[in-house]
Amino acid sequence: MREIVVVGTPGSGKSTFCRLLWEERPSVGGACAEFELPSLPHGFAETQKEPFKIAVPIRNFMLCAGCALCQKSCPFGAIWEEDLWIDPFLCEGCGVCVKNCPNRALQLANMQIGEIIEGKAGERKFFSGKLFSGARGAPRLLRALRERYRGDGDVVLDVPARYGEFLAAALEEAREVVLLVTPEEPALYLLDRVSFLAPKARVYLVLNRIREEDPLVSQIKDKGEGKKFELVAEVPHHPSPQEAEDGLRKALSAFLDLAKL
Repeated sequence: MREIVVVGTPGSGKSTFCRLLWEERPSVGGACAEFELPSLPHGFAETQKEPFKIAVPIRNFMLCAGCALCQKSCPFGAIWEEDLWIDPFLCEGCGVCVKNCPNRALQLANMQIGEIIEGKAGERKFFSGKLFSGARGAPRLLRALRERYRGDGDVVLDVPARYGEFLAAALEEAREVVLLVTPEEPALYLLDRVSFLAPKARVYLVLNRIREEDPLVSQIKDKGEGKKFELVAEVPHHPSPQEAEDGLRKALSAFLDLAKL
């Protein structure tokens, strides 16, 4: 199986690039991961949905001695110091607090924090992972999503334009990354993050919506070259949506040739 992870800054044309890729390569599977609303493709038909759950600790106050060892040992800061209340949206379900409780006052229980959806868009299999609003657990969601499509042939994973744990989880297994950016300051930061989080990945860089004599363009290109990213295309800024899409289509064609996809 070949997985290509597509990431980008907000407004970089990342979702359009993925849609065009799927249109050009009908045999390539699709997957997307989101926090609240999944970015399902046009014509998507759901075939299966299952709850995504993580283990969270439940406290038995009859057994709790108030020693706060659980709070001190929690690596995610999910247990309040004042009353030892466990915040389910911060908890990652690692079980460290349960192991450190001398009175066995904590037990792990399953809590649903999202969904994994499977279906088809035309003849293409499509998978989507969704976290409920306010929930944490992005790394686990992405791992579960990958397990679902692993072995189903080539897959393009569309990752939301976020820089925290979601990006880290998406890139932890990445071997090929398409990075779309516009000439703005966040692009420089994202280049550093991708290089740090996926040091062994082959990174294809697409510069979109560029304007002549923009100093950030050369800065981004120089930084990408220094990190050994492969510059796929420089797409000029276009005033109309159709021209903008046509520019990305040309960038996609260059990427497909370079990646031999």
